[in-house]
Amino acid sequence: MDIRWLAGFVDGDGSIGIFKTVTPTSFGFTAILAVYNTNLRVLHAIKRTYGGHINESSYNPKRQKVCYQLKWTGSSARNLISRLLPHLQLKQQVARVVLKLKARRRGDSPNALKRQLSLLSQVKKLNNRGTLYASRG
Repeated sequence: MDIRWLAGFVDGDGSIGIFKTVTPTSFGFTAILAVYNTNLRVLHAIKRTYGGHINESSYNPKRQKVCYQLKWTGSSARNLISRLLPHLQLKQQVARVVLKLKARRRGDSPNALKRQLSLLSQVKKLNNRGTLYASRG
C-alpha cells in the first residue's frame, strides 16, 4: 500500500493531534494519528502495512453504521506522520506542529512544559472543524 494513498486517506478520514494524558501523580503529552471508516476491511489492509490498533469508535446505533478507528500513538504515530508529511495536503500544517512534540521527561524545565502546552493549543486551533488551511506548508 502506497504512502501517498494513506496520506489521502488521512487527509479525508483521519486526524492528527496531541493527546494529553493525566494520572493522579503525573501528566504528559503524546502524538496521535487515527483514521476512521465503516469498512473494517480497508482498515485491516492499512494495518497490515503500517501497524496500529483497531477499535470500534463511539457511535449512535440507532442513527449510524458502526465506525472503526485505526490508531497510532507516541513514537509509532510520530514515525508515520513524518513519512506522510510530504504527501499530506490538508493536514500538513498540523502534522508539522505535532512533530515538534518531544517526550516529556521527569525534571523538564517549566519552559519545556510551556512549549508543549503551546503545541497542544496550536493543534487544537488547527483541528477546529471548518478551519481552512490557506497554505500547504
